[in-house]
Amino acid sequence: MSRSSFIFICLLSLVLGWTGGITNAAPYTYVDATPANTTLNGAALVDRNAGGGTGNYLNQFNSPNSSGTIGDGFWNYRNDPLFEGGGYFDCDSGTGLGDRETTAPLRTSVTLGAVGTYEIVAIFTRTSNRDIAARIGSPPGAAHVFTTTNALNADQSLLPPDLPFDASYANKRGSNAGAAHLGQVTTTVANQSIAIHINGLESTADLTIDERTQYDGIGFRLYEAPEPKHRDVFLIAGQSNADGRGLKAELIGSLASYAGPQLAARIHYTNTAYTNADKSRYKKWMTLEPGYSVAPGYSGTLPSTTFGVEIGAAKVLSPHVPNPTFIKVARGGTALGNPGADWYPAPLTSSNVGPLYKAFIESTRLALEEIAAAGDTYTVHGIYWHQGETDSGNVAGYGALLTTLIESVRRDLGMPKLRFIIGELANTKDPAFRNVQWQIARTVPNAAFLSSQGLVTFEGTHFTTAAMITFGERLGHAFRGDRDTLNFDIPTCATGPLDRQDECAANSGITVETTAGQGEYSGGQAAGHKGSSGSYFFTRRHMLPLDDARSMQADFFPGDAGYDNEADADSSLLVAGWAADAENDVLFSEAETAIGFGMHHTGTFRIQVGANAYPTNGFNYQTDRWYRLTLRWSEPDPAGNRMLHLFARDLSTSVELNGGAAILSLAVSANDFGTDPLRWLGIGCRSTRGLMDNIRIVPPGFASWMDHFHPTLEGGPGGDDDRDGIANVLEFAFGLNPLRPDSSSTLPQPIFGPAAATVAFTPLPTQPELVHTLEWSRNLASWQPANGVADGALVRFTVPTIGESRVFIRQGVEVWK
Repeated sequence: MSRSSFIFICLLSLVLGWTGGITNAAPYTYVDATPANTTLNGAALVDRNAGGGTGNYLNQFNSPNSSGTIGDGFWNYRNDPLFEGGGYFDCDSGTGLGDRETTAPLRTSVTLGAVGTYEIVAIFTRTSNRDIAARIGSPPGAAHVFTTTNALNADQSLLPPDLPFDASYANKRGSNAGAAHLGQVTTTVANQSIAIHINGLESTADLTIDERTQYDGIGFRLYEAPEPKHRDVFLIAGQSNADGRGLKAELIGSLASYAGPQLAARIHYTNTAYTNADKSRYKKWMTLEPGYSVAPGYSGTLPSTTFGVEIGAAKVLSPHVPNPTFIKVARGGTALGNPGADWYPAPLTSSNVGPLYKAFIESTRLALEEIAAAGDTYTVHGIYWHQGETDSGNVAGYGALLTTLIESVRRDLGMPKLRFIIGELANTKDPAFRNVQWQIARTVPNAAFLSSQGLVTFEGTHFTTAAMITFGERLGHAFRGDRDTLNFDIPTCATGPLDRQDECAANSGITVETTAGQGEYSGGQAAGHKGSSGSYFFTRRHMLPLDDARSMQADFFPGDAGYDNEADADSSLLVAGWAADAENDVLFSEAETAIGFGMHHTGTFRIQVGANAYPTNGFNYQTDRWYRLTLRWSEPDPAGNRMLHLFARDLSTSVELNGGAAILSLAVSANDFGTDPLRWLGIGCRSTRGLMDNIRIVPPGFASWMDHFHPTLEGGPGGDDDRDGIANVLEFAFGLNPLRPDSSSTLPQPIFGPAAATVAFTPLPTQPELVHTLEWSRNLASWQPANGVADGALVRFTVPTIGESRVFIRQGVEVWK
């Protein structure tokens, strides 16, 4: 995470923007037309008439029954030292006027080294060849004929505009050289091959002119290099339900939005069952769309007729990560437990290693290398593993096999903490086997379980099209939640004991309750305890990494009516950073708290540090209302001390308690705090009575704040979604609502005095890490920093005005992105 500075102009509006670099003045690279890289109807050109005809040494007839007579219907390659490379292609050896060409198209190709957008031109021997047609990627038609409107100059004369070529082009055509602009093409991986089709069509110009098609090469140049992207990578592996058996043809009606390409998402697909000769979309980075799956009996090209969980997952992830990227290696009907076969997780150098396991490691490495080679960066967030149908008879041994697989994947990819999400088999399968999957998820560090509850199969094993979409969406939420959210209102389970609910391990005292809407709270599912007997604890493990975290947030419902008898004490609820497993029981206990927050049994809100509770004074909660509590902490000072601040919002009345200021602030030492959040085991929760929902770890900064308003807020830092003239980042900095156009008067305004102008404001306690600056200018060209000092709770900036006829002031805000 990094800081970024944004500027706001007082008295004058200024829009700042960023542009990418356009390099459209670069020279073209010349690719000569030779038989070595040119085919007809997909077949290499062959010598049909060597030495036959003046200047002809190689030609390819259009008709397989041709007798070899020279005339219309074939391409031939001519030797001519006056032309680039010593030769060119001619699709008519005749010299008659107004020739009408009926040949099949030549297919040539160019390899484009870097990722980016390229301009492509086709080069011909003369600008009067107006029956020539060319097209990128498929055969051309009449609409693609080379005419004066797209004529370019390849011989460096004055008109039409000349084409700059690199040193590979010697310009041996003289005044008869010409070219056609074919358009632009964008590559997604380095060294991508682009097919170009050349043909001669019926003459479209004066029939008294020799219109023979004479083609001589391709020119290409990098028009725009893309800015590097960060790829959020998600791995998928396993057998048929990982590969996917959802039917693309059934993505209609309510599922129609899943049918098309998801342009921001990409997939790199490997399946050793794919035997089609066309490998143009196999083991290559492609735009994500349904069809990267190979069901038994399918022998066509990719994309196929089926799809997997990546389609639903990408829909969930795309609003939150800009470039969701999937590496998928899967094949149906494969096992984990057979040495030397399928997924057997032996060392890569062992003869026992399964070929699919080896393919997974190699394909993942290759795909990641290609991301880096394209100049992009990436983060691998985890692997989704769905396999076990073939091994379901091995209940006793599967747990050890799966544990070994997890260890092996982490070792062989060099990712020792790689998150591992285990997909539950369909509920038609043996519950004992599914319980083994669950037990591995709750005992192996940084492993998770994805429930298949409520999902339908079409023959007892494979999930239906709708179920595959839903399972994919659950996976998207699970991948997205690996950092910050324990969210109970994703409808994946019914009311009952809290088990298999988003990685939570609990005793039977905790239940998932269906809750009613109230005020801002929309209702859904919440975890908690109902009744008056004792306290109960539950744990969400492996919330790491928390390196960017500055706060925790949760919704609390202190129950009264229907939750206790009036003689009992009020609710006691706690959400806590779990610092150490002191009791070595893999369960949270209150004594293991680093920091926590919630509701005290005295009826007040509280911060808990270790075993010590610090209730607020004067801010009591009311029963049977939903509250959102937010606990924020500062960076440590040199001595390791931090400040904790607790904020509260009544979701039933939409009121911020204490006017939005902290209801409790507390200074704690590094030892009290639980030291580095990176070392925390996860989140622990305690409930005597009442409910907790939507528990979040919240990173600092603009991106997290913007996510709070998703999906309505669409603009970035410099955007102005409510069109009130105030950039979103300034609404963030001063605690304003970016969707309510009534906030301009609440910004700090300059006050002009006889000798100076001052701008004073109180920084928000909710944004302790903002850095405010002020600059002033006489002419909007040169800017000078203003002097800023702390004045009690205020920050006061001073700008000299003596002798100045006018002064422009701009305020800068440095924020976490």
